[in-house]
Amino acid sequence: MSTQTGGRKTARKSGSKTSRRSSRYTPEEIAQFKANDQALKDRADAALSDPDGRMVATVVEYATTARLSPRFFTYSLRNQALMIQQAEDLGITLSDVGSPRHWRELGHTITDNRPMRIVRPRGRTAAQEDQADSAESTEPEGGEGTDGSEGDSVRFRMMAVYDVSQTDGPEFEPADPDEYLVPAAFRGVDDTASECPQCGQTECDPLNFACHNDAPPTPAEALAYSLRVQLERAGWTLTHEPAAEARADDEARVIYVHDEATPQALRVMADIVARLTTTQNKP
Repeated sequence: MSTQTGGRKTARKSGSKTSRRSSRYTPEEIAQFKANDQALKDRADAALSDPDGRMVATVVEYATTARLSPRFFTYSLRNQALMIQQAEDLGITLSDVGSPRHWRELGHTITDNRPMRIVRPRGRTAAQEDQADSAESTEPEGGEGTDGSEGDSVRFRMMAVYDVSQTDGPEFEPADPDEYLVPAAFRGVDDTASECPQCGQTECDPLNFACHNDAPPTPAEALAYSLRVQLERAGWTLTHEPAAEARADDEARVIYVHDEATPQALRVMADIVARLTTTQNKP
């Protein structure tokens, strides 16, 4: 019910509580959180735009030396840079990263409450989001905006993830390796009728880089898939040629490779993703 006051209608206050919950943080604290998150993103973008490509080289090295779980490489390249930098700040050796919910489901408790902050796209399906699409942040959201690496129309928020070294829990071997190691982005893509990027056979599962081998993807294969998804979203095409030396045709937006998971191919792909990410994020 409304009342008429001075020619304007005003809603009568009801005794019910408002639907919006008041924040437990002050406006000043929220502004500081946003500034901290922006500084993290700016730092990661600066590392990815380094003309010497040191961050890209680090990611490729981690992937090809099996230093990290394949799960890590299913995040966007920007988020990988964010985690590598923050882990170094925290003195953490990365091994396997997940959201608070992920670790709870595995029976782990977080013992080191110093989260790493990454970007989560909003408004996409689970198959299009990063691995930690269901993460719950233990910090307030650092504000929203557009993340050029995912397209200017995509909104995002910052979220928290933790390395397994920051948790305490039982040793585990996943009952279903595919469910544990192969992320939602792999499982959710309907590629069953497509040709396998490795062997070219339609009968082969294109999400299984081992080609007719039930083993989950290696770190290098996981990174190759993640980069390919990011490149295809940006309008690039990967062409597989026998014995091809990995190279890119910028004008045609085509990358020629024989095996996506080789260090050379990963470097070519990652260099382009890094360039796209930092160029699109410029004001």
